[in-house]
Amino acid sequence: MNITSENTVSNLQLTTSVKSLILLVHSFYDHRSAAVVHWIQKMFSRSMHQRAKKVSSVIYSSFLSSEVQTKSVVR
Repeated sequence: MNITSENTVSNLQLTTSVKSLILLVHSFYDHRSAAVVHWIQKMFSRSMHQRAKKVSSVIYSSFLSSEVQTKSVVR
């Protein structure tokens, strides 16, 4: 009886330490993954901003060239 109760206590201590370790690892990885997701979002938004600038400059330059063409046609 005494041996099994000691065994149960040691098993409980082991499971609580394993659970706390798992929680620690989970919180660490959650923190890391949140940081990684934030970094990816930042990089994506930066690349989207650059892409939008390129697209707008292309649209603007094509607009300017069409303006020049229509002016030359009108003359």
